[in-house]
Amino acid sequence: MNKNRKTNGINIIKALAFAVFFAGCREQAPAPEPKPEPELSLEPGLFVGETSKTIAEMAGDDVIVAVNGEALTRGLHDEAVAMFEAVHRFMNPSASANKAALFARDMGETLPYEFVIRRLMAQEAARRGLKATEEAVAAQEAALARAAARRKMTLEQAYASLGSGAAMLRETFADEALASLLRLDEHGRGEWVEEAEVDEELARLARLNERYAATNALIMARGEVFCQWIRAGEDFGALAERFSEVEDGPGGFWGEFYAHEIDDPAVREAVFNLPVGGVAGPFNTDEGMIIAKVLGHGQEAEEVQNPNMKSVRLARILLRLGAGGEGWELPGRAQVRRDLEKEKISKTQSALVRSLVQKARLEYPNGTNLWEKAKR
Repeated sequence: MNKNRKTNGINIIKALAFAVFFAGCREQAPAPEPKPEPELSLEPGLFVGETSKTIAEMAGDDVIVAVNGEALTRGLHDEAVAMFEAVHRFMNPSASANKAALFARDMGETLPYEFVIRRLMAQEAARRGLKATEEAVAAQEAALARAAARRKMTLEQAYASLGSGAAMLRETFADEALASLLRLDEHGRGEWVEEAEVDEELARLARLNERYAATNALIMARGEVFCQWIRAGEDFGALAERFSEVEDGPGGFWGEFYAHEIDDPAVREAVFNLPVGGVAGPFNTDEGMIIAKVLGHGQEAEEVQNPNMKSVRLARILLRLGAGGEGWELPGRAQVRRDLEKEKISKTQSALVRSLVQKARLEYPNGTNLWEKAKR
């Protein structure tokens, strides 16, 4: 995993998390065979049981919420949390076990809410006869594929590295592909964006980039000041803990990395050629402005014949940079149009979900219907 894109990796995981609307009965598009009439005759509305179990108090087969008969059980919930942890570890190999577990727990808290929304959309897509095409699924897998490529892995190898979570992640992507097709089916394809809207968005992006460029120049100047302080004797770890804008370890501990795990060539070359205690930067990276300190080398250079086996332990100070600035190019009209169309499709989803909820049968047999209660 690209260590200079750790935050971007987390964003990717959040994107994957948002896609989760697990098929309680593990059924995929195309639509499943019709169920017996009694199961199809559920009346719309909300059913809430008299008990008030928390998720932690439930047994594996206890139902957290069911949507038109499809259930999210405690067991499926736990499988999803395990999958989130596996994905986090894939995106962030240097993350501590505690951080990965906390991240997975936080993602797990959104599952009951997401399950309702995503199952409603998947069921409606199946009702309309929509099928998750290979192209639609590939679009959902793109972020994972890019992350795998940065680790010199194929997409299939990335899935394999997730262990038992791979099957659930595949289902997630297939269901999200269905949801994207449903949004297009509901609202048409590309008829909402006028040329004037594209012009306005391009002008807005240009103005925004000018502001980013000015702000980023100030941030890089601040980084130069930090470097001067460090050369004058200021404690690197104390500065990192006070000013760094990322949750690294004590004293700004970043992790131990092999050369191929650091994509930015300037950072990679600097840290592998510095002695212990050496400081380099500031570097303008994809993740932000970075000042790096070498805490140690995994093995002495003379002991390692293969350069790819050398590792380095690093601390860092990171300051966020705007998503633009010097060297950034405005996207083309076609890309801006696609982005605007995607934004409009996403905004209309809430209206579709509201209409589906009015016709749905939602069951909370253990009383966890209230969102705040469901999270505990």
